[in-house]
Amino acid sequence: MSEANEKAGKLKRMHCKIIMSVLECQTGIANIAALLGDQTLKASEEPLRLCLEVLKSMTAKSGHSCYDATQTMMQMVSSINGEQDEQEPWDHTLLLPKSLFSMSNGLFTTEYKSLTQVIRPLFENLASVGDVRPLTRDELTTDWVLTGLMTAWKSALGHLELCDEADMPVCLMILLTPNCS
Repeated sequence: MSEANEKAGKLKRMHCKIIMSVLECQTGIANIAALLGDQTLKASEEPLRLCLEVLKSMTAKSGHSCYDATQTMMQMVSSINGEQDEQEPWDHTLLLPKSLFSMSNGLFTTEYKSLTQVIRPLFENLASVGDVRPLTRDELTTDWVLTGLMTAWKSALGHLELCDEADMPVCLMILLTPNCS
């Protein structure tokens, strides 16, 4: 391996650590949507592997990150028979709202006590679960993809909190019940 390739690999691993260090506030969803939506990366399996790592990191945390991960996984497996509708090209502006650092009504002009009122509307302009591209049949039937999704799903189930009187949600029972047909 050449020194340039080694440097590039080290830099890529460093970027991946940074991506996975902040997964709250829909950031994990936006990263997955960007990785799956970028047409220039479609020929490589590396973005999909990274998406699975992001999902595993999201499900390792409880709360909103874990919930976002379960919703994202459902979107990823939502294509009917693995067929996809024609999708619009990925919009990179969904990763960071332009108005976040605006000089008028942005972070720089807001007092700390009213910061949440300014930031909350900005999340509406970020990538959401609906922006995540569903996986194709070929992607879904690849062993390591299915294994990665199941690992993340099992991790998410570990954070499921139900009161004593609650029944298991039907959508989870279907996934946990062996196929009898």
